[in-house]
Amino acid sequence: CVSMGDNLQEAHKLAKEALGLHLWGFERDGEDIPEPSAIDAVQSEYPGEVIGLVEVSMAALRSKLDTRAVKKTLTIPYYLNQMAEKSKINFSQVLQSALKEKLGIRD
Repeated sequence: CVSMGDNLQEAHKLAKEALGLHLWGFERDGEDIPEPSAIDAVQSEYPGEVIGLVEVSMAALRSKLDTRAVKKTLTIPYYLNQMAEKSKINFSQVLQSALKEKLGIRD
């Protein structure tokens, strides 16, 4: 996976995007994700080029790319259900927000 840009900031941004989409493709296709390359090996393969480390949050990327909804059945106390319905609370939104908070996922 190779990326480049007009300046370092753009190159890093595009490298993150390229790597994320590349890894996403591996996941989607059920392929094993290869081990990261050693920076020394990359540097020797591309002498004279600027080489940098790139980190991608796959959890954040998955949330942006895979927006399929799944139906979940859950049980809550009767009084909470009554109060939430009376307040017109969207149960799906509350559950999604709570799960993201619990899992440390930031949009």
